Amino acid sequence: MLALTAIAAAFLSAPLVWALREPVGRQRTRRLGVALAFYGLILLLPAYGARAYHGSASGDLTRSTANPPSILLIVVDTLRADAVAGFGGDSELTPNLRELAQDATLFTRAHSAAPWTTPSFGSLLTSTYPSEHQAGRRDPRLGFKYALSPSVTTLAEVLRSNGYWTGAVLTNVYLANRFGLSRGFDDYQDLVSQQWQHPVLVGLARLGLLEIPAYVPADIETRRVLDLVRRGQRSGKPFFALAHYMDPHAHDDPSGPSDGEGAQATQRRYLEQVSYTDRHLGVLVRELQAMGLYDDLLIVFTADHGEELTEDRNQGPYGHGHTLYEELLHVPLMVKRPANEGAGAERTEPVSSIDVAPTILQLVGIHPPDGFEGRPLIGLGPNDPEVPRILFSEAMLWGPEQKAAILGDQKVVIEIAPGRPIVARAYDLAVDPGESAPLSPDSPRFERLLAAVSRFGKARPAPPDTKPVAFDVLAVQRLKALGYVE
Repeated sequence: MLALTAIAAAFLSAPLVWALREPVGRQRTRRLGVALAFYGLILLLPAYGARAYHGSASGDLTRSTANPPSILLIVVDTLRADAVAGFGGDSELTPNLRELAQDATLFTRAHSAAPWTTPSFGSLLTSTYPSEHQAGRRDPRLGFKYALSPSVTTLAEVLRSNGYWTGAVLTNVYLANRFGLSRGFDDYQDLVSQQWQHPVLVGLARLGLLEIPAYVPADIETRRVLDLVRRGQRSGKPFFALAHYMDPHAHDDPSGPSDGEGAQATQRRYLEQVSYTDRHLGVLVRELQAMGLYDDLLIVFTADHGEELTEDRNQGPYGHGHTLYEELLHVPLMVKRPANEGAGAERTEPVSSIDVAPTILQLVGIHPPDGFEGRPLIGLGPNDPEVPRILFSEAMLWGPEQKAAILGDQKVVIEIAPGRPIVARAYDLAVDPGESAPLSPDSPRFERLLAAVSRFGKARPAPPDTKPVAFDVLAVQRLKALGYVE
C-alpha cells in the first residue's frame, strides 16, 4: 500500500517538477499551463464523463413494420470509388471492404451530389440536392456558408418519428452541429472525441498553448462507433447509427513538391490512409459479428466525395471541392441487407447519393416523405426497374460555381461566374473516362443534358429562415489543419 501511495505521489508531482525545472520565462509559463491543464483534467474528468447530447428525446410513434432492422450508415470522407475493392480498387488494399462487398449489393456507378463534405452529407440525409437543402451553400458576396434549411426533412427525423433511436459520431469540422445536420438525432457527436472537448483543454487551445487534433483517427473512431451502437441497443428500440471516418482526407503534405513526383507521393499516402481505414472497418465488422448484430443489420457503406490525386487538367490544385470530375463524384456504394439478402449482386446504372435515404427507408418499411427527390434503389422484390434518369451534382467549395448533369455515359458541366457568360463543356464517359477531351455541348446528343443542367443551374434564393454559419477560433484551427484555410 505504501509503495502504491509513493508511486501515485510521484506521478502527480511529476508535471509540476517538470514545469518548475525550466528557468523563469515564457517557456516556463507554457509548461506551468500544461501542468495546470493536467491537474484540471484529473479533477474535472469524472464530472465530465457524462456525454453531451444534441437533439431532443424521440417520440414513440407506431412503427411501419413489426420488427424493423437496425441501421448502420458508414460514410468515409474523401474516398474514391477506384480505391475500393469491387469498384476498381486493389482487393489487397481493402480486404475488409472486399468481404463486406461479398455480403452486399454493389452500385458501381454511384455519384455524389457534391464534391465536398457539408453539401454532400446534406444530400445523403435529406435526399435533396444542395441548392435545395442549402447546407454549405456559399454566400457569393459575403463569403459565409449556410446551415441546413429548416424546410427540408432529414432521414434521422423520419426514422425517429417511426420509433428509431438515432445517433451519429462524426469527425469533420464541416459536419459540426452548427450546420444543422444534427436535426433528428438523439445523440450527435461532432468534431473530435469528448476528451478533447474538456474545458481546460479547450481553454489552453484558445490561448495557443495546445493544439487539438483536427479529427479522430480510425482506430479510435471505431471504438466510438461501437459505443454508439451499444447505446442504440440499450435504448430498447431499433437504432440508426451514422458513422463517419476521416483518415483518407489527411493524406496531403503541403510542404511537399507540387510537380508530378509530388502527386505520386500524395497518391501513395492516400492509399496508405485508405488501407488504414479499411483495417479498422474490419475491426468494426468483426465486433458487430461477435455482438451477434451483423447478420440482422442493414449496413450502407459509401463516401461523401472522392479526391483528385494524379489527375491534372489545369483546374486548380489537387484535392476536392473545386471541380466536378469523376474522381470527385464517383463514390463507392454498397448495401448489406439483413440476412445478406441480395449478396454479391452488382448494379451498373448511374445512381446518386440522394438515393441513399429513400433506399434505407424502403428497406425498413417506411414510406419516404414527399420532399425526398431520390428514389429507392432496392425495392421489396428481387427485380427493380432500371429507368434512366438525369443525375445532378453541384456546390463548389472553391472557385466559380459549377453544375453537372449525367445521363448514362453522357455528362455536361456548366460553370457560372458573376458577370461572365456561362461556360459549358460535355464529355462522353464511355470513350473518355478521364474527361481529358471535352466536347461541344451544342451537339444534338448533348442537347437534352445541356437544357436540363441550365434549368437546374438557375439560382435559387436561400429560404429566409436559413442561417449563416459562424466559425469560432477552434473551428478555424481545425480547418487550417485539414487544409481548408490558408
